[in-house]
Amino acid sequence: MIHQADGGDLNCIAGATSRNGAFIWDVRKGKIITRFNEHGKNGIFCISWSHKDSKRIATCSGDGFCIIRTIDGKILHKYKHPAAVFGCDWSQNNK
Repeated sequence: MIHQADGGDLNCIAGATSRNGAFIWDVRKGKIITRFNEHGKNGIFCISWSHKDSKRIATCSGDGFCIIRTIDGKILHKYKHPAAVFGCDWSQNNK
């Protein structure tokens, strides 16, 4: 799953893998600038940029968590679901 940031001064792509967490790829630099491993060895099923704040992304995984973080890695929220979480997205109506 890959999403590209649109807006602001970002020229990055967010990607997620089945075993190695998520990452932010800087298009200009041509390399990974940040990695996230909070989901452990669980596959990440979805990664999503915030529509209102291009510095925030959400990931969800087989571990039952949806994690909201800034692109520099600071975790803002961890939402626990009783089973695997296969999708996530941002509300267009609020942050």
